Amino acid sequence: MIWVEVPPGCYWLEPSNPTKRLAPFLAHCEDGRLVNASPPWGFYELTDGQQPDPAVMASAPDEVVEAKLVGKPHSMRKGAKRIVIFRVKAGERLKAKLSVVRGKRRLGPAKARTLKPGKHTLSVVLRRKASAGPAKATMALTDDAGNRMVITRSVRVPKK
Repeated sequence: MIWVEVPPGCYWLEPSNPTKRLAPFLAHCEDGRLVNASPPWGFYELTDGQQPDPAVMASAPDEVVEAKLVGKPHSMRKGAKRIVIFRVKAGERLKAKLSVVRGKRRLGPAKARTLKPGKHTLSVVLRRKASAGPAKATMALTDDAGNRMVITRSVRVPKK
């Protein structure tokens, strides 16, 4: 089996066969890396009672989404509007969703967009009725492989 131009990330692969048991494995794809999906590291038939090789079942690396926070998220007033700003540096193409909440209540509409590699500034305009005080800003990042990273930070909602 060969897949070409696979976006970087970790992929859990589970083969199926109507009459045979086959071993799954975790493929960790990176630019320029060849992942061998052949025995003993990839797909192979399991005999009765045999379990997949634990070496190929290793968990994904801790940081599979290439992104980091730039500075601290902060809030500010811009004319009559109050906004929360999050800056992030993406190392790969990502889908980003920024939301600001207090308890279970959303203080502004969640903003979603696709980011290319590089530095980005995302912001949420807070609702007029949102009261001043502490809140949580959450940035959810998802790469093309479906790997996900969530960054949550405290922010202070400014007075009206």
